[in-house]
Amino acid sequence: MNPQLTPSGIVRFIGQLVWLVLTISTVALLTANSSLGQEDADQAQPVSIGLDGNVRLGKWAPVFIEARDVSGATQFEIELLDGDDTPLIYTGKLSTTSAGDYQACVRMGRKYGNIRLGLLDAEGTTLKEWLFPVKGEGKVTVPLKSTDRMIVAFEPDQVFQTAIDSSMSLGGGKSRPVISVLDSTAKMPLHWLGYEGADTMLMVTSDLERVEKFSPQQVNAIATWVENGGRLVVSGAKNSEKLFSSGGLLESFSPGVYAGMGETLSSNRLESYAKSDEQLIALRGKSIEISTFSEINGLVD
Repeated sequence: MNPQLTPSGIVRFIGQLVWLVLTISTVALLTANSSLGQEDADQAQPVSIGLDGNVRLGKWAPVFIEARDVSGATQFEIELLDGDDTPLIYTGKLSTTSAGDYQACVRMGRKYGNIRLGLLDAEGTTLKEWLFPVKGEGKVTVPLKSTDRMIVAFEPDQVFQTAIDSSMSLGGGKSRPVISVLDSTAKMPLHWLGYEGADTMLMVTSDLERVEKFSPQQVNAIATWVENGGRLVVSGAKNSEKLFSSGGLLESFSPGVYAGMGETLSSNRLESYAKSDEQLIALRGKSIEISTFSEINGLVD
């Protein structure tokens, strides 16, 4: 997928990969500030835009298109308003999932207007076209302010969502992050630009069957997003050996050479890193499993 970009369209900088070498049972103690309070996009539509339907204005967002009845489509054309109310047309090459669905990428500028989406063949002939409103009945996305924070959570049991919801009562005066829950790989972008609107991605790997459905293209998209400034937090103790050892599906996210499982009786450093006021290991004599690595490549906190 190759959306048309201006030379200043991308700012490259070093991303961050953070490891939570804990079992999933500890994740609920993450301290966050708030939770998703947005309306849902219309899930009945064959098209959805954004991560879990959420799009930050001015940021690139994925476009998911269920149109398996349209054969021969190789390009997309999307028309909408930019931030100056000027109609813009984005064109590019479609990406195709293993299930036969299509993906594209677009950048929204306004919370109103219409979105015209067309699927084209190699000669530029329109094979199918839709027109969606940005607001109201039939909408396919929930536009957010450019200043809103977005956390993307790939997890089977929505533990992160529950932890953040429970922390809302703590207040603190900070703005509420939007939580975009991706409960299947079908909702994950094939191109790294699809993650540009996300500040952080939380990846839980306890459900091995679900994680193993990642395509190499989706893994590369996350890796490239991290290289371009994205922040990825991985919770990976349970299936570390299968996923992060040599040849594992997520080996590219490993902070070093996988050296096996271990355990710790002290969680002080983890609590300090997470700025948590709660103990991860509340009772003396308890321990938590951790993944161990050698030849670390990066910073160790």
